[in-house]
Amino acid sequence: MKTHIKKIVLAVASVFSFLNLTSGAQAFTGKELMATFSRDERHMYLTALIHMASYQAVLDGDKLRGQCIMDWYHAPDHLKSAAYIERFLQEYPDKEAAPIVVVLINRECGKPSEGKSGP
Repeated sequence: MKTHIKKIVLAVASVFSFLNLTSGAQAFTGKELMATFSRDERHMYLTALIHMASYQAVLDGDKLRGQCIMDWYHAPDHLKSAAYIERFLQEYPDKEAAPIVVVLINRECGKPSEGKSGP
């Protein structure tokens, strides 16, 4: 039960972290995320960020981009996507994790105004 509550708190925290990207709120750096979180916890955090980015794209009227984000991260070999993201978190340890994820999403699915339809 304790682990389940921890996972829920982590998921909620990751959502707030993503939503606070533009507010200047303190967020996890790549180093903090990689050193503090277990592999499962990092995966949950990254999954929450991906889902929030996809949801935001749909809310912004870009359903194709939202689907691209989900398809990229949840492809049959989705662990490669998580490993890809973690590689950049390690490469830029002093940068906040959520903006790194946003940059990688933009690489894969285009920036919001570009509206690419697939990875």
